[in-house]
Amino acid sequence: MKKENKGITLIALVITVIVLLILAAVSIATLTGDNGILTKAQTASEKTKEASVKEEIQTEIMAAFDNRGSFDAKTFKTKMQEAGATVTEEDGNIVVEKDGYEATIDAKTGEIKNFESSKGVKPQIKATVEKTEDNKATIKVEVTNEVEKVDSIIITNLDTGDTPIEVTVNGKTGSVQVEKNGTYKIEVKATTEGVQKTGKTTILVNVIPVEFTKEQGKIDVIWVNKNNEKIDKPLVPETLPSGMMKVYWNGTNEIREYQEAGVKNQNFQNENWYDYVAGDNKNDTKTSKWANAINTIEGVESYFVWIPRYAYRITYLTTDGQVAGYCDGDGIRDLAGNKQPATQNVKEDKGIETVEYNGFKYIVHPAFEGNVKNGGWDSDLEGIWVGKYESARSTATENSAESGTTAIQIAPTVKSWVDIDIGTMYTNALNYDTTKDSHLMKNSEWGAVSYLTYSQYGRNGYEVSINNCQEYITGMGSGESDYSYSAATSEQKYDGTKGQLASSTGNIYGVYDLSGGTYERVAAFNDKVGSTDYEAQYGSSFAAPTNPSTKYATKYISQENDDSSTPTYEKYYPGDATYEVYKGSNYAWNNTYSYFANSSAPFFERGGSYEVGVNSGMFCADDDTGSGSRYGSFRVVLPGA
Repeated sequence: MKKENKGITLIALVITVIVLLILAAVSIATLTGDNGILTKAQTASEKTKEASVKEEIQTEIMAAFDNRGSFDAKTFKTKMQEAGATVTEEDGNIVVEKDGYEATIDAKTGEIKNFESSKGVKPQIKATVEKTEDNKATIKVEVTNEVEKVDSIIITNLDTGDTPIEVTVNGKTGSVQVEKNGTYKIEVKATTEGVQKTGKTTILVNVIPVEFTKEQGKIDVIWVNKNNEKIDKPLVPETLPSGMMKVYWNGTNEIREYQEAGVKNQNFQNENWYDYVAGDNKNDTKTSKWANAINTIEGVESYFVWIPRYAYRITYLTTDGQVAGYCDGDGIRDLAGNKQPATQNVKEDKGIETVEYNGFKYIVHPAFEGNVKNGGWDSDLEGIWVGKYESARSTATENSAESGTTAIQIAPTVKSWVDIDIGTMYTNALNYDTTKDSHLMKNSEWGAVSYLTYSQYGRNGYEVSINNCQEYITGMGSGESDYSYSAATSEQKYDGTKGQLASSTGNIYGVYDLSGGTYERVAAFNDKVGSTDYEAQYGSSFAAPTNPSTKYATKYISQENDDSSTPTYEKYYPGDATYEVYKGSNYAWNNTYSYFANSSAPFFERGGSYEVGVNSGMFCADDDTGSGSRYGSFRVVLPGA
């Protein structure tokens, strides 16, 4: 019996141990399994932490919106850095890393585009360039840190806009042969611990032999504030001066801010007023809407377009699209950095301001700066209001230019004001609206409009269509350049399908008459008197060799050869759309005529006329005596705040 009791006791002990082990396993599973108490607690803690970080970021985003409803990226980045976050910028996004999480925020809108754990390793990239024997280049890419797998390598030429190249990946390396110089963006996607991360860098390819040329090019624009800091949205005044009101178009219907004096239009929606949108380098992209306003003087309405403060950078291209050089804060230079000519120093010699972005020095356009020598104002400006059309007499119609009045209207489908000398144009423009400091457009201001038009926010590298109406009617465009016409069809007018192609945006929101119509005289003069004193004869209201530059008119240094009408390296001002876009032999980009003011013809006129045909364009410049002519008109500008 005792032996049986011992056996029973042993069996009971084993069973007890097994039960205890089972209970222990159940307890451990209860605590640490997928649905375990500890696991759930940890998950809940992580979710709480995730929600807390996301809420903190969202709170700072909301606090960074200004009273205009615009997201202030700089304020947001500063606040997040003060909170201990790591903040970087990538391709128009703000990337915030904080407490183990990473958020990607649209720098323009403040929208959180992605929010995830920051686990995983961002690929670190080493890139090199080698010249090949056949005068091409090889870009070699290597991921240098401990990522588990490189998923893709994409290379894009930022200067030419060519289709991105997908590189074949071999482990952690890849290489590709390219045929064009330029700044290439390298984007690597790699995975670690199941998390994919992206690394980016840029590299300059300048080993492919290319002779420096300014044959053609592209203009890149960034928005800046009055402190010359890059901003994500342009400076646009929300409150306009007395006598001005906002206007936009719903289809082709005009929507005004006021129905009549002091009575708000309930159909006007401020968010539809403007949208300066970057295009995709296609001529048929017409999405950018520049802000328009109507200014009323003694019952006469005139249309103006807002050109916001910006900085620009030019990439020069050969006829086959090869990058040949740049124009920016380091001057006009070839790919190796050699200045053209070697003596030129734009920042010091020309007195410009620059903004650094993506490793490049963008030139703050002088038209907005407080430097009158370069064509600026007497203070920094948020922007300028530019006459939407060439000026006309206040009594002019489509069928009659009228006479006898010095009052101005700026409107479509009226005859441009011609047959007056440049001094009278200058005086009439000054008197148009003295309360707003109206003035005759300067060479720098013509350049500011032209560069923005040619940029990604305008026509994306395409020339505007010519106004080849031989009756000098404003706002016209046939969409053709090889013939002229007198009676315009509805599609050739400012709101027609062809007429809109003659605007700076390719739609009704742009500036018209930049190409053709009449030559437009601008407030700029050469500083030497020729054999005939045309400055005194036609432009004495502002031009004389002893006169300095003012905020209303720009004095240009005389050519070394007094009779020369060809611009030289030393005798130009940045941003005025003369030498920077001059390709030689008295031609500028798009084969437009280009002549420089000189002692025999001391004034500038811009844009060409309908008679010039294919040689008209927004980069067209000519030298002129300043006398009254049926080919010459003018444009009015109002400075912004």
